Amino acid sequence: MDGDLTDALLSALGMGAGGSEEEPIPDGEPSEAPVTGVVEGIEFKILGAYSAEKDGKPYIILNFDATNVSDDIRTPGDANFGAAQDGAFLDIPFDVEIGFDQYNINYSIWPGLTIRCSYAFDYDPDGGTVGFRINSYHEENSVLFYADPKNLDDAPEKPFDFNTGVTIPEELRDVPEEAEHVSVEKVEFYTAEDGSDAVRFFFRYLNDASSDGKYHSCVALQDGIQLPVIYTELDFYADENAAADRLRTLPCRLRTDSPVVFLVLESTDDDTIVEAARILEVG
Repeated sequence: MDGDLTDALLSALGMGAGGSEEEPIPDGEPSEAPVTGVVEGIEFKILGAYSAEKDGKPYIILNFDATNVSDDIRTPGDANFGAAQDGAFLDIPFDVEIGFDQYNINYSIWPGLTIRCSYAFDYDPDGGTVGFRINSYHEENSVLFYADPKNLDDAPEKPFDFNTGVTIPEELRDVPEEAEHVSVEKVEFYTAEDGSDAVRFFFRYLNDASSDGKYHSCVALQDGIQLPVIYTELDFYADENAAADRLRTLPCRLRTDSPVVFLVLESTDDDTIVEAARILEVG
């Protein structure tokens, strides 16, 4: 990666994930929930599937818990999500937000934490059994779940409280605040355009951030879970007069009054480490 914030965010947020069409999803009978399996260091516990409708169009939504069972910060969206019905892969409705936790899969989480997620697909309510698959390009593990579209669950109540009360790991306090490849220029707490409490980081990529097969990204967490980025206020090029080390911003919406942790992650094809950490008290 060349240090561009777009790629950094996509990597950190798991936005490269999507349904894999390399192999057909095998046919199967409706599953009895829960169904559990581990993919990309995340234990996926599938709780069921339910239906929803938006603008007269039906969707089927997979409902599951994702637990980080690795030793590193992981993102559920690092896995691939696919679904098929009557021999054809189902489309993912990226243009419509369905379900209150549709995009929780893109939040990075501390080891040991669980976050409830959902994932929506187009489908035919009068068609055959829908097969879901969670898998990976890097390993053979996969999780399969089958749902009868004529016998779906009711939509769940609000399933997850983000105030997890996670303490800051002591080892993280020993990590340097400054990174070799990323310089944090300023941090400010402010009120976002929608009136919510927010925090904004101003930083630069330095010293050939893509050298030696490593790439660097930035992420902010609170209570052990990644903060949602305020994309309407995101500015990749806050200082258009700057050169390659131009100033960039990362605005995030706060969830609670817990401390915010801003991390600089250094990743290779095999591993991700925390290169720098800055811990900030809210208020």
